[in-house]
Amino acid sequence: MNNEVEEKAIAVSAEKKMKILENKFELFLMGKRSGDFFLGRESFCDKIEVLGKILNLTDIFVPELDFMRRTVRVPFDRRENGKQVNARTLENADGLIVFFDEAKKNGFQLNKIALSATNADCPFIIGFDSEKNALFSLHSGLKCLHKTGEKENQTVFKKLIEEFGLNPKNLKIFVTAGIQKCCYGRNDEVFPDVFAEWGDEFRSIATNGSRAGQTSLDLSGLIEFDLHRCGVAKENIIVDKTCTCCDGKYWSNVNGDKQRNLIVVRKISD
Repeated sequence: MNNEVEEKAIAVSAEKKMKILENKFELFLMGKRSGDFFLGRESFCDKIEVLGKILNLTDIFVPELDFMRRTVRVPFDRRENGKQVNARTLENADGLIVFFDEAKKNGFQLNKIALSATNADCPFIIGFDSEKNALFSLHSGLKCLHKTGEKENQTVFKKLIEEFGLNPKNLKIFVTAGIQKCCYGRNDEVFPDVFAEWGDEFRSIATNGSRAGQTSLDLSGLIEFDLHRCGVAKENIIVDKTCTCCDGKYWSNVNGDKQRNLIVVRKISD
């Protein structure tokens, strides 16, 4: 492991770190000071290995994102050379869910495993189901929330709760930092379809604010709208309104960056 990689990984301590979901989980959003966590590059696995040592984690699960609105269950039945097979080597997904009772049954220490993902502007929905003792992380870019020609119930969150039988009333939700309406504008054919699907109520949310020459989109507002209509109580949702584009600490596709931030969430208490 070269010193540059290790130094950049150690810089995680200077990045955004917070306790979320009733202080039972710890969330890291690692931006420019921690280096580039682009999933397709050879250095990615090296950086994850160093990060695991720094955070005292045995297993970090990272999916290959593809705007497919699919969530996979973290696998605990396969290991290679004593190390957990990374979820991205098994199947592509835009979401991961871990059932802690299952993890414990398979001999894992619950505070030593983590869900992770890379991003550059897309927010993530992080949630905990107290009844099923399950943690999930969902990539929530526009195409995970809306795709022309498909029904409105096919958002990444809606598909998650239906497939895994989660009760929205039992969920605590944290939406991570991502691009905000101050920086996210579109002027293509997508918007008429979005408004037609989500209705006039969302039109006022989406167009509140403007980006020069374009129509603004409040992506976190769209996420909250979806969570509410699926049955999650407003008081159980917290949204980080930090803009990854204009904040300056994070890589941003809208700014033209080709690098990726890293999101990591782990359990710290019962």
